[in-house]
Amino acid sequence: MRRYLACMLVLLALGAVPRPADGYQFEEPPNLDHRDQWGLRAELGSTLVAATNLRGMGRNLVAGSLELGVSRGVSDSGHELSGRARTLLAEGSLGVILLAGYRVYAGMEHWKTYADLDIALPISPGPAAGVRLGLGVMFDFNRHLGVSLGGGAFAAFGAGLVSGFDIAMGAQLRFD
Repeated sequence: MRRYLACMLVLLALGAVPRPADGYQFEEPPNLDHRDQWGLRAELGSTLVAATNLRGMGRNLVAGSLELGVSRGVSDSGHELSGRARTLLAEGSLGVILLAGYRVYAGMEHWKTYADLDIALPISPGPAAGVRLGLGVMFDFNRHLGVSLGGGAFAAFGAGLVSGFDIAMGAQLRFD
């Protein structure tokens, strides 16, 4: 054993044992979280809305939706606070739902999953206030651009019950 260690020390001293080149640094995979970044979000999708007023009269409709908003990365893992407005268009009528919440990401690579917890304020149909829970997947091309696919469910109470399910595809542009 001593002879082996002595040979290794001699070889190391002579430079015969390979070692990293001068100035070489081991590369870490890119960190694609959203910490300390502002973001612009846009999503296109579909929302199934069920609205019932206090008299028990109600209607169900499937609406196309456009959601626009801003976000801010607030944690070391890149979780985000966001504020958004979702417009709904169905059967010639326009609806608006305001959303504010927190998005938790799992992963710091290109592919990551997320969960949303939002306060939902349906203005029309409504007015009402409630919560929205969502899940989805995001692919980040780099730290500044990502695309997502997600869905969620919401329920709000006020001038009646407004509830629904949504699914959407979106993009997020982020700035340092």
